[in-house]
Amino acid sequence: MKEDNGSNFVMMANRWMFGWKDATNPISQQRMLPISFSNGFAFFDFYDEVLYNADQDIIIPVQNGKLLSQEKTVTASSNTETAAYVNDGDYQTEWIGTKTWPSTWTVDLNATYNLSNIQISWYMMKGSEAYYKYKLEGSIDGLSYTTLLDKSSAYNDYGFTSDRLSGKARFVRVTLVDAKLQNNTNNWYTPQLYEVKVYGN
Repeated sequence: MKEDNGSNFVMMANRWMFGWKDATNPISQQRMLPISFSNGFAFFDFYDEVLYNADQDIIIPVQNGKLLSQEKTVTASSNTETAAYVNDGDYQTEWIGTKTWPSTWTVDLNATYNLSNIQISWYMMKGSEAYYKYKLEGSIDGLSYTTLLDKSSAYNDYGFTSDRLSGKARFVRVTLVDAKLQNNTNNWYTPQLYEVKVYGN
């Protein structure tokens, strides 16, 4: 954690890619995560862009659109009663499906929006890390879906993904197609998600 010239704090978090086979971005980098404080606790979140001016003591986190999905109505292909954990804003809660691949999680944004970004916090078991094959689909009526993004065959980053989106949708569906473990050819994972954030305008 670093303090700038004034009262703002950021965490410079390492994103290690060395050793992950077929990495989308094989370069290890640092991410600047602005920190806020409340009642003795420190909080931080991910932003695709952080504007920083050390001379003027200014840190401006920039999200790619408005957060649309938090606490909206959700469904899942199994264990729907815990599906709302995925968009409750708490990274410590999770939805755990049944051991069936593929599995889906869907959020109703309550209105049609122009989509711009989706951030997904994936489940990983320490020592048996996996990357996920997944698809993102959008729908206006909740019945007919079109593909927004297909990463069911290409490599995906471990642990956390931030993907640009385009197109209009009211319903956004995440399909967990498969998980590829780093040290095991057999996928013994159960489909589960920690947090999904959909952005747009």
